[in-house]
Amino acid sequence: MKIKNLMGNTSTDSLGTDHGDWTRELTGVSTITKQKDMQVEYIQPWSNVIVKFKIPDEIFEDLEKMYNSVMSNDKQNFGDRLVGQIEEELYVSPELLEKHIMWKDFCIQSVKNYYTNSQKQVYVGEQNSDNLKRNLGNELHTNIASMWFVNQKPNEYNPLHVHTGCRVSALAYLRKPKNQLKGRKEFYLSDGKITFSNNCGTDTHFSQSNVSFEPEPRDMYIFTARQNHCVWPYRSSDPEDLRTSISLNVEIMSDVEADINRRQFEDMFKQKMELVENKKILDDAVEKYKQSEVKDDKSTTDGNINKSG
Repeated sequence: MKIKNLMGNTSTDSLGTDHGDWTRELTGVSTITKQKDMQVEYIQPWSNVIVKFKIPDEIFEDLEKMYNSVMSNDKQNFGDRLVGQIEEELYVSPELLEKHIMWKDFCIQSVKNYYTNSQKQVYVGEQNSDNLKRNLGNELHTNIASMWFVNQKPNEYNPLHVHTGCRVSALAYLRKPKNQLKGRKEFYLSDGKITFSNNCGTDTHFSQSNVSFEPEPRDMYIFTARQNHCVWPYRSSDPEDLRTSISLNVEIMSDVEADINRRQFEDMFKQKMELVENKKILDDAVEKYKQSEVKDDKSTTDGNINKSG
């Protein structure tokens, strides 16, 4: 069957092959009239999604206020828990976060949207599956496990790493260096960029090993916590030329999954208590047996070994 019978017809090459609108669709020259009515679905169940967007102005203002509060008060170093080769990584306390509820709510809602769409992508072939119902449930519970600012200076960097103790991570940029020097290699300008590494796709024709972005103020990224990523060092004419960002880890779970986990924990606790009780019963039985052996031992004497029978 010729292509024209499937996709429409317009042109034929020297070999007699009908390319028609099929070719034009691939090259973006025009759109096939018939294809306008076709429902096309891109299925991508085994890739980690990275979401990038601009933070709205009013939200960004609240974020900057929180940063100023951290910088003006006693700074709590968070770097001891992180792999970044960066001097100043500053902890955001839950108490301070509560004072900036606009930023906090924005983060939580953004993560919920990310998680919902990611789960639907994973279970795209089974939209009514028990797995999807379990993971999304009726309500999503979230907890911001940790949050910290990063004041990166020239020549500092964050090596390839993942985040632990959570399911979803995010980062946002507040400012970029003003006097950053241009990279030495025109064909590979990596200085100061954030790079995400491929840990899913194996077909190199349809996947990249790495993807990099130039950080810009108000840019926010959301990704799975186990997504490998790094931040490259940069050079500047000013040794104090900062790139400031904020990172956060979020635990998220549906009410259904939380209830399943709760019941499993209760069953495990019940089994443990039964084991403890059974051990106590066994220990008591062993002790009674030992005592009965002592009472029934006929080989004992009155202690006088010279006494004749």
